[in-house]
Amino acid sequence: MLESLTLDNDTAFAASKNMGACLKSDIFFCDPYKSYQKGAIENGNRLIRENFPREQELIKYLKIQLRNRWMS
Repeated sequence: MLESLTLDNDTAFAASKNMGACLKSDIFFCDPYKSYQKGAIENGNRLIRENFPREQELIKYLKIQLRNRWMS
């Protein structure tokens, strides 16, 4: 069980009340433009962008290609 989730203010999380109820978890939102409030996510994004610059669209890669490139 998740104790809590920290989300950003994206429209993808518009149904966060339902999600929190289903997961039986508290939902928290970061303040706008304060990415340090969700450090683990930002660190993961940084690691991805070290291998895949912003100019590259990740959708073009298959999961297996991503895994191979990440592990090499």
